[in-house]
Amino acid sequence: MIVQINLKQVAKRRNGVTTTSYGISDGIRTVSELITDIVKREVSSFNERVADESKGRLKSYLTNDEIENLASSGKINSAINSEKTQDEEAAIANAIQCFEDGIYRIFVGDKELQSLDEEIILVENDELTIVRLTMLSGRMW
Repeated sequence: MIVQINLKQVAKRRNGVTTTSYGISDGIRTVSELITDIVKREVSSFNERVADESKGRLKSYLTNDEIENLASSGKINSAINSEKTQDEEAAIANAIQCFEDGIYRIFVGDKELQSLDEEIILVENDELTIVRLTMLSGRMW
């Protein structure tokens, strides 16, 4: 099934959110299953890129536009900075723990998903938004 996911482009200040088509498994019934499916796909994609690059394929380099966008955020780094593959089970456990801790929120349309056991019904072209919350720190004056 194809859903639309709203993604924030790294370090873009204007028009930073874009909608991208994303394939997920059919039959997802809970928030936990949704998180697990997305993490499995992303870990698999990451591990394939690492494997391809370690086989002698040219490494990805940043374009001048990407460097300028990243410079505005104060940190420039490449997308893949490790030749190690990622552990799928550890990544799933981390993503689920982060959801429980409120590090990020998931919305289907305008409805916020509240708990891992919450039942969801996704249909073709539903719009998902995943918002990572940033903890602010500062001094008390």
